[in-house]
Amino acid sequence: MRFALLAAAGLLIPLVAPAQAAYELRFAPPEGYSQDFDIDVRGSAEARGRKVNFEGDLTMNQTVVEVPDEEMQPLTVELTMTGGTIRYDDREKPPRYIGDPLTAHRSPMGAIMDVSKPLDDDDETGIDVTAAILYATSLLVFPERAARPGEDWDGSHEAFDPYGDYVPVTAENYFGDLLELPDRTLVRVDSEGEFPYRAKIDDDWLYGTLKYALAVHMDLDTGSVVEAELRLYGELKAKASFVTVGISVEELYVHVKETSHEVVDLEERAAAQEEAEQESDEGDGDTEA
Repeated sequence: MRFALLAAAGLLIPLVAPAQAAYELRFAPPEGYSQDFDIDVRGSAEARGRKVNFEGDLTMNQTVVEVPDEEMQPLTVELTMTGGTIRYDDREKPPRYIGDPLTAHRSPMGAIMDVSKPLDDDDETGIDVTAAILYATSLLVFPERAARPGEDWDGSHEAFDPYGDYVPVTAENYFGDLLELPDRTLVRVDSEGEFPYRAKIDDDWLYGTLKYALAVHMDLDTGSVVEAELRLYGELKAKASFVTVGISVEELYVHVKETSHEVVDLEERAAAQEEAEQESDEGDGDTEA
């Protein structure tokens, strides 16, 4: 009777708040899913007593070219730097690999498994900008089980180094919140950690540890990066005879932001690319003549 009176008076208060829904975070875009990105990079490094400041504006495309039938098998993506300029103090030069697609396999957990060819090192800073962009979009790995906003998980894993090795990443990841947009739902995830890094400047191999902080907004349905901010910093050193060679990466900042996305017909895209290459070859022939 007392229970009934309390309930009628609205005095019963739930002791346990309703649990938030859990979400399975996976990289699972459809075949042909194509994204264009604007990328800002900047940073500073010191090598052999000389400080180098750099900044750049680049564009990149990522297209999913194959989705396997088997569950949890890697997807094949094509990464293409489409343009941009990097400024080193008072000098400018284009980034390497412009127009030269890199094929990569990316696991449903979000990590890049391999890249079709190893990337070269940057003699200016010891870190190739293209490699840093790959780090910005692949350092984060998703939890094996469904997760809820407000939860964290151990993100330590063996990550593919764009230079051709696998390196152990020690990381702590945090599922921030959901952002409901008119056409999609975004997930905010933060990751902090470190990993061993090697670089070659001139003929010297440098080794050290790079620390990072990464903030990502990803599409909940596809698991694809919509925006990512990465900060890398650390010390790289090597000794040759009695000489110590070192690079201090004071900060390398990469901001990747999606500008458009669509699902393209891969056969039509391949035909258009082939036609453009033929026209370019014919144009070169006319110029030579």
